[in-house]
Amino acid sequence: MQPQIIFIDWDGTLSTSRFWGHWADSPELAPHYAAIQRVFFESSPENLENWMRGRLTADMVVRFVATKTGIPGPVLLEGLFRSCELTRLHDPEVMTYIAELRRRGVKVAIATDNMDVFVRWTVPALNLRAHFDDILDSHSLRALKRDIDQAGRSPFFTAYLEGTQIPASQALLIDDGAHNSVVGAIGMSFKQVTAETSLRDILSDLLHE
Repeated sequence: MQPQIIFIDWDGTLSTSRFWGHWADSPELAPHYAAIQRVFFESSPENLENWMRGRLTADMVVRFVATKTGIPGPVLLEGLFRSCELTRLHDPEVMTYIAELRRRGVKVAIATDNMDVFVRWTVPALNLRAHFDDILDSHSLRALKRDIDQAGRSPFFTAYLEGTQIPASQALLIDDGAHNSVVGAIGMSFKQVTAETSLRDILSDLLHE
């Protein structure tokens, strides 16, 4: 039986594009890209989560990275904007599967631990609102998908499900991360994208159930 709503992760599931990722292919800008990666993944990894949780904005992050790397702020901001514009789906063919699920009455929403620039720049660049019923992002919700509050509710999913009057038992999350323990705690189903099982495989199976 198909769920009433399918939540699909963005990073690592629908897309593998990276912020400033186009710089990595430029001999001139590749050192800048490497410096940004060191800031985020070695010296100040907490800024990534704070950015996803809505505690930081893109402008604040750009100013911080500029002080750490010496790359001018306007150059960083333009590079960030351009990389969001250049974001691509990992497998564009999955959109035909998503369209068919929606045609059958299944809601399909993006559920992403992401930054303000996703909704600000990536969503309009790819016209994502035309292809999904909704977009849930951690920066707007101030919570990550893995969060569970003291009442056993998900700050990310529960209010949305209640607003749509869809029981958690009729919701499915497809994600490359291991969120099964969290969604299980609130009664949702979970399917994980892996090297052996692609998003296309999962969506195809759902269409044939």
